[in-house]
Amino acid sequence: DDVGIYRSPRSYNSQIGVPLSLLGIEPQTRLAIIEAGISLPGEMSNLQRMIRPEIGIFTHFGDAHGENFSSRQQKLEEKALLFKTCSWIIGRGEAMDYILSVAQPQVRKIIWGTGEQVEVKILTEVIMDHSREVKICFGSSEAKLSIPFVDEASFENCMNAVCLLL
Repeated sequence: DDVGIYRSPRSYNSQIGVPLSLLGIEPQTRLAIIEAGISLPGEMSNLQRMIRPEIGIFTHFGDAHGENFSSRQQKLEEKALLFKTCSWIIGRGEAMDYILSVAQPQVRKIIWGTGEQVEVKILTEVIMDHSREVKICFGSSEAKLSIPFVDEASFENCMNAVCLLL
C-alpha cells in the first residue's frame, strides 16, 4: 500500500544527498520527510532553499562536525536557517528558544519536555530494560506511551513523531 509518505534514503542529508532525496519524491507524495545536515558554515541556506520545509523538526543538537564551527552558537545559528520560513516547528531543549527567535512571527510550535512552557509535557517516564513508559499531557488530554527502546536518540525521534501527529 502506498500511503504517500516519502523519506530521505539512508542519511542523504548533505549538499549532494538532499537533492538526490528530493528527486525521489513522487507526484502522489503527501508528506516528505527530508533530513538536512550540515558540516560547514554556509551550507544550511542552500538546503533550506531546496527543501523549503513547511514543518521543521529540530532534532538532537550534537557535536558532529563541531570542529568546523567557531562555537556551538555559530553552529546553532546555521542550523536555525532551515526553520526561518516554517509554518510549524517541533522540538525540545534550550536551542528551541533561538530557533523560534529567527522564525516567522506567526510560526506555530509544539515544544515537548518536562518544563512549564511546553505544549506536550512529559508527566512521568519510566525506563526499563528494553522500553520506556511515558505519560504525556497535551492540552487537557493525557496519554501513556509504550516506547520499545531506551536510547535517548530513539526516544527523541519518537517524541518528535508524536508531536508531528498531534
